[in-house]
Amino acid sequence: MIRRTQPDRHPAASPGRSRITAHIRSTVFFIAVALFLAACNQSDRSSAESAEAQVRAELSDLRMTLESGLQDTETRIDALNARIDEAGDEASAEWREMVASLEAESQQIATDLESLSNETAEDLESTREELNRKLDELEAGVTEARLTTIETRDDFESAVEEEIAQLDAKIQELESNAASVDDEMKDTYDSALNELREQRQNLDESWQRLQEMTADSYDELRSDVASAVAALDRKVSAAARDLKDSA
Repeated sequence: MIRRTQPDRHPAASPGRSRITAHIRSTVFFIAVALFLAACNQSDRSSAESAEAQVRAELSDLRMTLESGLQDTETRIDALNARIDEAGDEASAEWREMVASLEAESQQIATDLESLSNETAEDLESTREELNRKLDELEAGVTEARLTTIETRDDFESAVEEEIAQLDAKIQELESNAASVDDEMKDTYDSALNELREQRQNLDESWQRLQEMTADSYDELRSDVASAVAALDRKVSAAARDLKDSA
Protein backbone atom coordinates (compact mmCIF):
# COMPACT_ATOMS: atom_id res chain seq x y z
CA MET A 1 0.00 0.00 0.00
CA ILE A 2 1.24 3.38 -0.88
CA ARG A 3 1.19 5.81 2.15
CA ARG A 4 0.13 9.28 1.22
CA THR A 5 1.96 12.18 2.74
CA GLN A 6 -0.32 14.50 4.77
CA PRO A 7 -0.05 18.15 3.86
CA ASP A 8 1.56 20.46 6.45
CA ARG A 9 -1.21 22.27 8.26
CA HIS A 10 1.21 24.94 9.56
CA PRO A 11 3.22 26.02 6.65
CA ALA A 12 6.36 28.01 7.37
CA ALA A 13 5.92 31.74 7.22
CA SER A 14 7.26 33.35 4.16
CA PRO A 15 10.40 35.48 4.51
CA GLY A 16 8.44 38.62 3.67
CA ARG A 17 5.87 37.94 6.35
CA SER A 18 8.60 37.31 8.97
CA ARG A 19 10.22 40.64 8.17
CA ILE A 20 6.89 42.45 8.55
CA THR A 21 6.26 40.79 11.91
CA ALA A 22 9.75 41.69 13.17
CA HIS A 23 9.28 45.25 11.98
CA ILE A 24 5.98 45.54 13.83
CA ARG A 25 7.50 44.15 17.01
CA SER A 26 10.43 46.54 16.73
CA THR A 27 8.11 49.47 16.15
CA VAL A 28 5.96 48.56 19.14
CA PHE A 29 9.07 48.23 21.30
CA PHE A 30 10.38 51.66 20.32
CA ILE A 31 6.97 53.23 20.85
CA ALA A 32 6.83 51.68 24.32
CA VAL A 33 10.31 52.98 25.13
CA ALA A 34 9.39 56.44 23.85
CA LEU A 35 6.23 56.50 25.97
CA PHE A 36 8.18 55.37 29.01
CA LEU A 37 10.82 58.06 28.53
CA ALA A 38 8.14 60.68 27.98
CA ALA A 39 6.45 59.64 31.21
CA CYS A 40 9.79 59.84 33.04
CA ASN A 41 10.46 63.28 31.60
CA GLN A 42 7.00 64.45 32.61
CA SER A 43 7.56 63.12 36.11
CA ASP A 44 10.94 64.86 36.29
CA ARG A 45 9.41 68.12 35.10
CA SER A 46 6.61 67.84 37.65
CA SER A 47 9.12 67.17 40.43
CA ALA A 48 11.28 70.09 39.34
CA GLU A 49 8.28 72.41 39.14
CA SER A 50 7.12 71.29 42.58
CA ALA A 51 10.58 71.87 44.07
CA GLU A 52 10.81 75.28 42.42
CA ALA A 53 7.40 76.26 43.79
CA GLN A 54 8.51 75.18 47.27
CA VAL A 55 11.65 77.31 47.03
CA ARG A 56 9.62 80.32 45.86
CA ALA A 57 7.22 79.88 48.78
CA GLU A 58 10.07 79.66 51.29
CA LEU A 59 11.76 82.71 49.79
CA SER A 60 8.50 84.64 50.01
CA ASP A 61 8.04 83.69 53.68
CA LEU A 62 11.65 84.57 54.46
CA ARG A 63 11.35 87.92 52.74
CA MET A 64 8.14 88.82 54.58
CA THR A 65 9.65 87.87 57.95
CA LEU A 66 12.86 89.81 57.36
CA GLU A 67 11.06 92.85 55.96
CA SER A 68 8.87 92.97 59.05
CA GLY A 69 11.89 92.76 61.36
CA LEU A 70 13.77 95.31 59.30
CA GLN A 71 10.85 97.73 59.39
CA ASP A 72 10.68 97.51 63.19
CA THR A 73 14.41 98.11 63.43
CA GLU A 74 14.29 101.08 61.07
CA THR A 75 11.61 102.61 63.30
CA ARG A 76 13.99 102.31 66.24
CA ILE A 77 16.78 103.90 64.17
CA ASP A 78 14.47 106.80 63.35
CA ALA A 79 13.90 107.26 67.09
CA LEU A 80 17.68 107.39 67.59
CA ASN A 81 18.02 110.04 64.90
CA ALA A 82 15.25 112.05 66.54
CA ARG A 83 17.09 111.87 69.85
CA ILE A 84 20.33 113.06 68.24
CA ASP A 85 18.54 115.89 66.44
CA GLU A 86 16.97 116.93 69.73
CA ALA A 87 20.36 116.94 71.41
CA GLY A 88 21.70 119.19 68.64
CA ASP A 89 25.30 120.25 69.12
CA GLU A 90 25.47 118.31 72.37
CA ALA A 91 25.18 115.02 70.49
CA SER A 92 28.64 113.51 70.20
CA ALA A 93 30.27 112.59 66.91
CA GLU A 94 30.44 109.02 68.22
CA TRP A 95 26.65 108.89 68.45
CA ARG A 96 26.23 110.17 64.92
CA GLU A 97 28.77 107.69 63.54
CA MET A 98 27.09 104.86 65.40
CA VAL A 99 23.67 105.63 63.95
CA ALA A 100 25.10 106.21 60.46
CA SER A 101 26.70 102.77 60.62
CA LEU A 102 23.36 101.23 61.63
CA GLU A 103 21.62 102.95 58.73
CA ALA A 104 24.22 101.54 56.33
CA GLU A 105 23.69 98.03 57.72
CA SER A 106 19.93 98.44 57.37
CA GLN A 107 20.29 99.57 53.76
CA GLN A 108 22.52 96.60 52.97
CA ILE A 109 19.92 94.17 54.31
CA ALA A 110 17.23 95.92 52.25
CA THR A 111 19.43 95.53 49.16
CA ASP A 112 19.96 91.85 49.93
CA LEU A 113 16.20 91.37 50.20
CA GLU A 114 15.70 92.92 46.76
CA SER A 115 17.86 90.21 45.19
CA LEU A 116 16.42 87.40 47.28
CA SER A 117 14.19 86.14 44.46
CA ASN A 118 17.31 85.13 42.49
CA GLU A 119 18.39 82.57 45.08
CA THR A 120 18.39 78.88 44.19
CA ALA A 121 17.39 75.90 46.31
CA GLU A 122 21.08 75.12 46.92
CA ASP A 123 21.71 78.61 48.33
CA LEU A 124 18.46 79.03 50.26
CA GLU A 125 19.61 77.73 53.64
CA SER A 126 22.91 79.61 53.67
CA THR A 127 21.14 82.78 52.52
CA ARG A 128 18.56 82.39 55.27
CA GLU A 129 21.26 82.01 57.92
CA GLU A 130 23.27 84.97 56.61
CA LEU A 131 20.31 87.36 56.44
CA ASN A 132 19.03 86.34 59.87
CA ARG A 133 22.51 86.86 61.30
CA LYS A 134 22.72 90.33 59.76
CA LEU A 135 19.31 91.29 61.13
CA ASP A 136 20.19 89.95 64.60
CA GLU A 137 23.37 92.02 64.61
CA LEU A 138 21.51 95.11 63.42
CA GLU A 139 18.85 94.75 66.13
CA ALA A 140 21.52 94.24 68.79
CA GLY A 141 23.43 97.26 67.49
CA VAL A 142 20.31 99.40 67.74
CA THR A 143 19.77 98.21 71.31
CA GLU A 144 23.34 99.13 72.22
CA ALA A 145 23.05 102.51 70.50
CA ARG A 146 19.80 103.24 72.33
CA LEU A 147 21.47 102.61 75.67
CA THR A 148 24.66 104.43 74.73
CA THR A 149 22.85 107.61 73.74
CA ILE A 150 21.03 107.89 77.07
CA GLU A 151 22.73 110.64 79.04
CA THR A 152 21.61 110.49 82.66
CA ARG A 153 22.39 107.67 85.03
CA ASP A 154 18.80 107.22 86.19
CA ASP A 155 17.46 107.05 82.63
CA PHE A 156 20.18 104.62 81.61
CA GLU A 157 19.50 102.27 84.50
CA SER A 158 15.75 102.38 83.82
CA ALA A 159 16.38 101.53 80.17
CA VAL A 160 18.69 98.64 81.09
CA GLU A 161 16.14 97.26 83.52
CA GLU A 162 13.52 97.42 80.76
CA GLU A 163 15.77 95.58 78.29
CA ILE A 164 16.69 92.92 80.86
CA ALA A 165 13.02 92.35 81.73
CA GLN A 166 12.19 91.80 78.06
CA LEU A 167 15.10 89.40 77.60
CA ASP A 168 14.17 87.48 80.75
CA ALA A 169 10.63 87.09 79.42
CA LYS A 170 11.96 85.67 76.12
CA ILE A 171 14.26 83.26 77.96
CA GLN A 172 11.41 82.16 80.19
CA GLU A 173 9.29 81.48 77.12
CA LEU A 174 12.05 79.29 75.70
CA GLU A 175 12.26 77.43 79.02
CA SER A 176 8.51 76.83 78.91
CA ASN A 177 8.79 75.47 75.38
CA ALA A 178 11.63 73.19 76.46
CA ALA A 179 9.35 71.46 78.95
CA SER A 180 7.14 70.13 76.15
CA VAL A 181 9.71 69.01 73.58
CA ASP A 182 10.43 65.35 72.88
CA ASP A 183 13.59 63.56 73.96
CA GLU A 184 15.20 64.08 70.57
CA MET A 185 15.03 67.87 70.94
CA LYS A 186 15.66 68.06 74.67
CA ASP A 187 19.46 68.10 74.44
CA THR A 188 19.35 70.87 71.82
CA TYR A 189 17.09 73.02 73.98
CA ASP A 190 19.09 72.36 77.14
CA SER A 191 22.36 73.29 75.45
CA ALA A 192 20.94 76.54 74.03
CA LEU A 193 19.31 77.50 77.32
CA ASN A 194 22.47 76.79 79.31
CA GLU A 195 24.39 79.20 77.06
CA LEU A 196 21.73 81.86 77.53
CA ARG A 197 21.67 81.42 81.31
CA GLU A 198 25.46 81.72 81.47
CA GLN A 199 25.44 84.90 79.40
CA ARG A 200 22.53 86.24 81.44
CA GLN A 201 24.49 85.60 84.64
CA ASN A 202 27.48 87.49 83.27
CA LEU A 203 25.23 90.41 82.43
CA ASP A 204 23.73 90.35 85.90
CA GLU A 205 27.17 90.52 87.50
CA SER A 206 28.15 93.53 85.37
CA TRP A 207 24.83 95.16 86.11
CA GLN A 208 25.24 94.74 89.85
CA ARG A 209 28.76 96.20 89.73
CA LEU A 210 27.50 99.16 87.70
CA GLN A 211 24.87 100.04 90.27
CA GLU A 212 27.53 100.11 92.97
CA MET A 213 29.93 102.31 91.01
CA THR A 214 30.77 105.88 91.85
CA ALA A 215 30.46 108.60 89.23
CA ASP A 216 34.20 108.51 88.43
CA SER A 217 34.22 104.94 87.11
CA TYR A 218 30.59 104.72 86.05
CA ASP A 219 30.91 105.64 82.36
CA GLU A 220 33.45 102.95 81.50
CA LEU A 221 31.41 100.11 82.97
CA ARG A 222 28.22 101.57 81.56
CA SER A 223 29.55 100.97 78.05
CA ASP A 224 30.33 97.36 78.98
CA VAL A 225 26.79 96.83 80.26
CA ALA A 226 25.28 98.28 77.09
CA SER A 227 27.41 95.89 75.01
CA ALA A 228 26.49 92.94 77.25
CA VAL A 229 22.76 93.69 76.92
CA ALA A 230 23.12 93.88 73.13
CA ALA A 231 25.08 90.62 73.01
CA LEU A 232 22.44 88.80 75.04
CA ASP A 233 19.73 90.31 72.84
CA ARG A 234 21.45 88.91 69.77
CA LYS A 235 21.95 85.51 71.41
CA VAL A 236 18.33 85.21 72.54
CA SER A 237 17.01 86.11 69.08
CA ALA A 238 19.25 83.57 67.38
CA ALA A 239 18.41 80.83 69.89
CA ALA A 240 14.65 81.43 69.59
CA ARG A 241 14.81 81.19 65.81
CA ASP A 242 17.13 78.17 65.71
CA LEU A 243 15.05 76.22 68.21
CA LYS A 244 11.87 77.05 66.33
CA ASP A 245 13.39 75.83 63.04
CA SER A 246 14.61 72.63 64.72
CA ALA A 247 11.26 71.79 66.30
